[in-house]
Amino acid sequence: MDRRNLVYDQTVLVLFRIDITDMQATFKLSQNRNDVDHERIVSELEKQDEPIADVMRQHRKS
Repeated sequence: MDRRNLVYDQTVLVLFRIDITDMQATFKLSQNRNDVDHERIVSELEKQDEPIADVMRQHRKS
């Protein structure tokens, strides 16, 4: 085989393992959204009878 015609794949595959030692929950209910976007999100969730919509609405008021 002519070595000039070979195409060498320079992709490197690196395998590693991560042991999870801690998990932290985050209470995130679109509080970084502006009022108009937040209201639209909550309204759409209410249309789908999602209980989280009430939580989001109450959380925004406080």
